Amino acid sequence: YSSALAIYKDLAAPQALDNLVESLHQYDDPESLVTKHSQRLMKKHSRIQASLRQLAIENSESEHLQKLEELLLLHFTYKPNSKAIIFAQTKYHAVCLSKWIGNTFKFHNFAGQPMIRADYCIGHRGEDNDDRFGMTGRQQTNALEKFRNYKLNVLVATSVLEEGLDVPECNLIIRFLYVKDEISRKQTGGRGRSKGSKHYAVLEGGSKAEQREKLNQFKDQLVESALELMRNKSVEELDFEIKTRQRQILRAVEEERLRKLNQKKYTPEQVTLYCRGCGAFVCKGQDLRVIENSHHAVLDRSIWKRVVVKIH
Repeated sequence: YSSALAIYKDLAAPQALDNLVESLHQYDDPESLVTKHSQRLMKKHSRIQASLRQLAIENSESEHLQKLEELLLLHFTYKPNSKAIIFAQTKYHAVCLSKWIGNTFKFHNFAGQPMIRADYCIGHRGEDNDDRFGMTGRQQTNALEKFRNYKLNVLVATSVLEEGLDVPECNLIIRFLYVKDEISRKQTGGRGRSKGSKHYAVLEGGSKAEQREKLNQFKDQLVESALELMRNKSVEELDFEIKTRQRQILRAVEEERLRKLNQKKYTPEQVTLYCRGCGAFVCKGQDLRVIENSHHAVLDRSIWKRVVVKIH
């Protein structure tokens, strides 16, 4: 149920209901459920499936999907020969988004032909917690070939397309609720290699994902600034600065090592232990031994004359 609620928030009610039905398919026989409460819930779900389907149709799209629809229509209306990649956070999201694009009437022309032709490209089965979906290497290659030959002009993908696979050029990248680190941001954006390509992120306003995206953007700008500084320096200057920085790091490592050594200020011969309660002498530090890195033992047998043993 929690998975279906997440799908409902991110995508649309019909996809959330489909996810729920597919997940509950393994419990088609209510008697296979362990508790009577679970059996009652399953029977109730079976009775209200038709009502749920009608409600799902009436509340079909999330705000995220509406924004995605707006971006796709705007781009392909003015640039009909474009290619786009939409990055989704899970395999299920990718499959649902590609089906949603194919079923959306606005993405068809007046003759009823699809203006936007979409399919998905996802990882192998068993790579994550959702074992229902997956593609073989051949299936991935076929999807990319269709995308290269314009049989498809939109490819909905997971992180499998970030690197490694030979992806054709495209001029629109959309990350749909897809935020990782600054490296992932750079890799996904780098898939838009065509001149004048656009890169968008569809996120929930004020969410942690949006904050993380802004942080990644800031880190990306820092990297670009650093690269720009490097471009303006000669090879000799860069070599000198790199070696200077290496020496500083080595010096800091050595200073830390010496600091830790100096924390041991006294030798065992210089240490004397006294009772915390009465202040009486107990033993010398040189008489102590540590056994198995946990037990402390006193080798001086005369300690029994200075302590009182009580049964707890």
